[in-house]
Amino acid sequence: MNTAVISNFIYRRATMDDYDVFFNIMLDAYTNTEPIAKALKVTKDEASSFINSFLPHYLPQGYSLIMEYDGEVIGAALLQCVDRPNPIYSSGPDPDLPPKTFLIETIAHKLTGNFWDMLPSHFTRCVHALYLAVIPSWHFRGAASALTAAALRMSRDVGADVAFAELLSNHFSAVSMMVPIE
Repeated sequence: MNTAVISNFIYRRATMDDYDVFFNIMLDAYTNTEPIAKALKVTKDEASSFINSFLPHYLPQGYSLIMEYDGEVIGAALLQCVDRPNPIYSSGPDPDLPPKTFLIETIAHKLTGNFWDMLPSHFTRCVHALYLAVIPSWHFRGAASALTAAALRMSRDVGADVAFAELLSNHFSAVSMMVPIE
């Protein structure tokens, strides 16, 4: 890992002005590296519809991050802050979603369904990483790790007790990851 490069990353809160770049990073990652999407042969049109179904909801919340290097956006982390007692996916996926999207959301719901039950009762705030991706030219160079670290710092700054993500990639099997924030 090149620490000189990592020290030059700039992180900032994403806004709706970042919608297009955020969308493009997510679309590329979703259609090229997301194992479930690849297994289901999700098309770019289906992926576009899926991303457009949730990005307008989460991006304005103000917790998502943009990562830049030398003036170029190279990564994006879609994050939400959730306070107890609200479960992350209380009612499950929207039954009106397209079939492939519904299946993917059902898997995510199963991974997060009993989320608060797994945590001590004094944990009252969580940051949920919904999606994190870097552009392909930054794969395997420490950028995703650095963006994850920035998301954890932001989680601490907003008073989260824990950060949570489902890991689905070509490099890891499906797992849920929780990191207590100190």
